[in-house]
Amino acid sequence: MSCVKVYVTPGNRVLPEGEIDLAPALDTAAPERAWEWLTSEPQVIEFIKFWFRNFGIWVLALAVFVLVPSATGFRHGQHRAWYSLLDLPVHIIIHMFIWPWTIPFLGILMIVTLLGLLLPVRVFFPKDVV
Repeated sequence: MSCVKVYVTPGNRVLPEGEIDLAPALDTAAPERAWEWLTSEPQVIEFIKFWFRNFGIWVLALAVFVLVPSATGFRHGQHRAWYSLLDLPVHIIIHMFIWPWTIPFLGILMIVTLLGLLLPVRVFFPKDVV
């Protein structure tokens, strides 16, 4: 079985499987080093670059999936555009569970998203159409 090495602590200590360790702001063994350990280790830099790159790709893809239906079908009241934008609350809820410290911001975004979907619901689904 292969093991993935994650370098998150000063001194390149590899975390054993199942152990969670938070990266401290200061190296307690050498406080004058401050954040130097984070920027001087190539493995840590590559790990950070990997996550920023993946997050950027995800944001770009979600932006395209939101802008296209919003700019085309949603303005004309097409059902498929309304259904395609229903994935936004799902993404927001997933991110609330993954990153709970973003709940205040994502809560506001969730309210705005739900209002944007529920207020024009009669435009997309009129009562007189059976």
